[in-house]
Amino acid sequence: MYADTLDIPLSENVNIKARTRKMEKSSDHPLGIEFAVMGFVKLLEVIRIDNSPHQGKPGTHIHFLDKDKRKGKEVVEESPQIKNPEQAIDYVDLYLRSRYPMLL
Repeated sequence: MYADTLDIPLSENVNIKARTRKMEKSSDHPLGIEFAVMGFVKLLEVIRIDNSPHQGKPGTHIHFLDKDKRKGKEVVEESPQIKNPEQAIDYVDLYLRSRYPMLL
């Protein structure tokens, strides 16, 4: 369970939610923080960045949930340049502003 949750409304239809949890430092979490930052459009999650292991690989991953919906798959990319929740929030903010400007 996450200890802290931050809600960042960008408009009536677009918002960002960030969740963090302190934990012991490890190779999977060198900062001692587990985080997930999600971007929502009209209550639907369209992007998520988290630093929990994905398919057995540690590190930060971006889940693009609004791409390739025809096939019902999410697109996942590794993102070693994003190291902390603040960087993830900035990335999600830019993504939502560039992809959904008509809703902001």
